[in-house]
Amino acid sequence: MKNVTFIISMFLLLSSCSSDDNSNMDTRLFGNWELIKLGTGNESGELQWQDIEDGYYISLNNNLTYETNNTAACANNGVNNGSYTTTENTEEYELSNIITITIDNCTNEPNSTVEESYFYKFENDNLILIPRDSSCIEGCQYVFKKLSK
Repeated sequence: MKNVTFIISMFLLLSSCSSDDNSNMDTRLFGNWELIKLGTGNESGELQWQDIEDGYYISLNNNLTYETNNTAACANNGVNNGSYTTTENTEEYELSNIITITIDNCTNEPNSTVEESYFYKFENDNLILIPRDSSCIEGCQYVFKKLSK
């Protein structure tokens, strides 16, 4: 009888754990964001900043879903949907937070999914995304302003 009680207790304990737990998420990410500034690197590695009017938006929802009207990576009739995850960087870089965005049902990609990974940080209530791949050889940064609901 002790074994049955132990097995049931272990089952309840393990089933109560969820891999979808976002209690450790940085809640500042949640919301609607608009691109307001783009920084691109020059030959010397310095960022040249450009103000963006009517920039594209991204929505990062607390249920880990993602939406954007940016079609640069995936041309899906003006709106791309998907999901995102966050992790802490274990490599030795100045930035420790990583957001990985997955866009589903991408019509112009062979496997119909696009994944983009960025370092992220906050400055003056703005969200800054820095691509982790080499899409910006001299470096680039995207600055987003949080929109009111």
